[in-house]
Amino acid sequence: MHYDGDANSDYLGPRYSRILIEVDSMEGVSIPLAAIQELVKNISAVTGKNTGFIASDDHLVKPDLVDLRNFIMDNQDYSSGKDRAVLHLVIVNSNEEDSSFLGKTINDDTVVLYYDMLSEVTSRNPELFKAYFQSTALHEFGHQLGLGHNKEEGCLMNEAVEEFTIVRQDLDEVVSTFCDFELEQIQDIKSQYN
Repeated sequence: MHYDGDANSDYLGPRYSRILIEVDSMEGVSIPLAAIQELVKNISAVTGKNTGFIASDDHLVKPDLVDLRNFIMDNQDYSSGKDRAVLHLVIVNSNEEDSSFLGKTINDDTVVLYYDMLSEVTSRNPELFKAYFQSTALHEFGHQLGLGHNKEEGCLMNEAVEEFTIVRQDLDEVVSTFCDFELEQIQDIKSQYN
């Protein structure tokens, strides 16, 4: 069973000195390179670890969403070991389980983003796609670090960030970095490993 924060020692503790983000996407899904690079930069900043990414050339065929966990495990090429922790970022086309969410965490090390939902929420202003991608991916990574939802306005872990119920039309309305309150929580988690 996966619980929020199960992998926080991998990302925040001393066992691994760097993080590799493995990016896998479905056929027909194209994520701007700048969006992935920005995510890498932000994860590196929050964890204090050198972070890089590798995007698979093999695009995934549509998974059976009932068996998404096994599908993800079968398609993950890298795992944590030696001096690196791995974060698996999977971008799939649809969210038939619950159409109100833009992403979720699965297993200890996997973030799933729903491309069609991100595209729909940014359809009126496609320039917001990168910010929504960043916001959703970092929100889900926050869960991997052990952060729960909060009610703080302007904070990334506010539960409204991952929901499709509130559509923001201006770039400055999309929260795409951890707020001071959340950064303090992350520092508290890090201090457990010192």
